[in-house]
Amino acid sequence: MRKVVAAAVVVALVGLGFPAGTHVASADTSPSFGTVALTTPINEGQTAVVSGTFSAPDPDAYPLIGISWGNGMAPEWLSPADNTFEFSMLFKDEGKGSFTVKLTIDDGVNLPVDETRTLVVQNVAPSVSMTASATTLLDHDTLTVDGSFTDPGVLDTFTTRINWGDGSAATTQSYTAAAPKTFNASHLYPTPGSYTVTTTVTDNDGGVGTATSALTVNARNTPPSNVALTGDSVVAGTLATVQGTFADPDATDTHTVSVDWGDHSTSSVAVAAGVLSFSATHTYANAGTYTVAATVTDSALASASGSLSYVALKPNSAPADLALSTSSAVLGGSTTLSGSFSDADAADTHSVSIDWGDTSLQTLSLDALAYSFSTTHTYASAGNYTITVVVSDTAKATATATSTADVRSRTGDELIDDLTALIKSWGLDGGTENSLLTKVRPSCSNLSALANEVSAQTNKKLSMDQVNSFNGLVTQLSGQLGCSSTMAVTSRAKTAAK
Repeated sequence: MRKVVAAAVVVALVGLGFPAGTHVASADTSPSFGTVALTTPINEGQTAVVSGTFSAPDPDAYPLIGISWGNGMAPEWLSPADNTFEFSMLFKDEGKGSFTVKLTIDDGVNLPVDETRTLVVQNVAPSVSMTASATTLLDHDTLTVDGSFTDPGVLDTFTTRINWGDGSAATTQSYTAAAPKTFNASHLYPTPGSYTVTTTVTDNDGGVGTATSALTVNARNTPPSNVALTGDSVVAGTLATVQGTFADPDATDTHTVSVDWGDHSTSSVAVAAGVLSFSATHTYANAGTYTVAATVTDSALASASGSLSYVALKPNSAPADLALSTSSAVLGGSTTLSGSFSDADAADTHSVSIDWGDTSLQTLSLDALAYSFSTTHTYASAGNYTITVVVSDTAKATATATSTADVRSRTGDELIDDLTALIKSWGLDGGTENSLLTKVRPSCSNLSALANEVSAQTNKKLSMDQVNSFNGLVTQLSGQLGCSSTMAVTSRAKTAAK
């Protein structure tokens, strides 16, 4: 059992010859601290160290140094081998803030001596590490984040909060002290934009750690569509042009059009953003039917195709060897024009344009493989007429030739014969017919009498066509005879010879 002796001892020297009540003061032999050093502040999870020196002058002293850390742990004692001491304590999670550390010297002789120091233990915020599955996405794609965190506070509890940066609800999770310090979460981004994903880890002492990741969400590409091609057939060896249109709602997309012309030839057309049409050209060496295919590719390498059956025509052969023949005719009769030609293009149809030389024009249409034609025309006047014929094929190539029509006037005898035949064709009664026929003579007076008698018949049995035919013959004959009056018959008036 350790003794406790007062610092000032009054020794009664009774029996030693000193009077009663005499006191002698002894020297102070109490222990004391010299230097005391404390590492402060420290972070949670770090070790606090107290070291120092002391003195214990009492010759009977057997000093012990004790420490109380103020954290609820039992005091710790040591018996130093010399006049120095050192204590250490790992502060895992005993709390944060200020602790009163008390040192005590007990030399076993004198009263114990205490000395205190203040230790500050600081909270450490969690350290967060996060990895994102991507830095660039398309809209409606999903981002996944994985991460972990550390904290020296082994008894700390935690809450994680992932802010996806797009205004949506954050993803949160709570952790006990013993739970694995990892997190994993996913989120779908419906809208293009630039976002910052932030994960915040908060411990139960208010310490906060964060990790961030930048994300760009691009608009999802819409492929081109509705590729349509048009183009007119051309002759092989000439420039063929194909036009195309397509659709793409992505207004900022540029496009490349690759054209396969179907004859082992290709070409490429660059199309600027906002333009949804294109044109491409090519020269086919040979005639034939080709499948032209166009592939439209956008900036995101999405594509669509369309095709067109394209005909390159064989080079046209113009009509040739146009030959004409014309029959001579008398005035009032029909002139017959006949013609023939050749054309190496069996599929061609043809148009025959005829200028009869008297301001009259006529057009004939001939089917494929028809290489001849025949037609008639009646001239109003006698004379020589130059007939011009132009034969045109499907490609508008032409052949031209001319012929001459000789139209002569009838002789007097021919006109007398024609008048006789005409009157007989009317079907009049015998007496009337004979009366008319007796007047068919080559003299002006006979013609005048004939015209007067025919006029009497116009309101009875004769049609206007019959009258017109009669007038034509009488006019020619009276002209040859030099009659001064026109022997024309009208429906009511009568003509008379002068």
